[in-house]
Amino acid sequence: MNLKKMDIKGSISVITTGFEKSRLDQALVAGLKNDFSRTFCQKLIKEGHVQVNGVSINRPCELVAGGSSLSIALPEAQENHCPEQPPKTQDFSVSIIFENEHFAIINKPAGLLVHAASTAPGEATLVDWVQQQFPLSTWDKACSRPGIIHRLDRDTSGLMVVVKTPQAHMRFSTLFKTRAIAKCYHAVVQGTPLESGSIDWNIVRHPRNRILMTHSRTKGREAMTNYKALQFFQDATLIEAWPETGRTHQIRVHCAAMGRPIIGDHLYGKSSLLIKRQALHAWGISFVYDGQQYEFHCPYPADMQALVDKLAANLP
Repeated sequence: MNLKKMDIKGSISVITTGFEKSRLDQALVAGLKNDFSRTFCQKLIKEGHVQVNGVSINRPCELVAGGSSLSIALPEAQENHCPEQPPKTQDFSVSIIFENEHFAIINKPAGLLVHAASTAPGEATLVDWVQQQFPLSTWDKACSRPGIIHRLDRDTSGLMVVVKTPQAHMRFSTLFKTRAIAKCYHAVVQGTPLESGSIDWNIVRHPRNRILMTHSRTKGREAMTNYKALQFFQDATLIEAWPETGRTHQIRVHCAAMGRPIIGDHLYGKSSLLIKRQALHAWGISFVYDGQQYEFHCPYPADMQALVDKLAANLP
């Protein structure tokens, strides 16, 4: 299926070619290069924002012939599309490392959810901070997670990309999908792993506990994490990890799979008296955007630095 995407301003037009018939929601997702979810595209269709050859269609299952013209009128920003914003006095403790007109690089603190979760209704999230911090386009405000192109676990700190325009959203989506963004994490793990190595266990949802992921040789999605030891302590090691894939809880699961869980990770290891969360920090990120190379690094937050210092002080 090949769909041609036109200019994005107040509306989007796509021409469907290369196939006989397809569901409207599938055609729309493909036309937008999979940058927006099928659920979101179905919502646009049901709310009457999509036309096929100039006729409004509100049935996502409507079949679309090859060569049809799809037109999406971007809805006006509505408050009910976004979660209720917390008071302006909310302290998110998010710092901006870099910002231009297209995107920002931020340092997310541990303890902050990236987007709303059913397990924590009403809790302030990074999405709330994004909506308060940046003027977003109509398209972004209509999305359920405006500005968010990837995520970190609640208790993982460090660097994240926040997109500020639809164009940046689509470009970064492509960069992540093609693995053209290099991410580097630092973690303190229990025990002493090899000085370097790669972990290639698949990642799959745990069959009994849906909150957890687990590793498998035969099920789930392929995942690859490369690592090297930066500093050995007494029964602990500071490692640097480069995930080639971006699976849920990937580094945490892979460290546990090699018998070296991250210190403080109560889900895949055990809680620690030395740190109140998993000792995992998104330390570096690099990519090429519009022909320019970008590279950023972020120092450890106080709790992780204190952990490293204490372990180092106990060396014989």
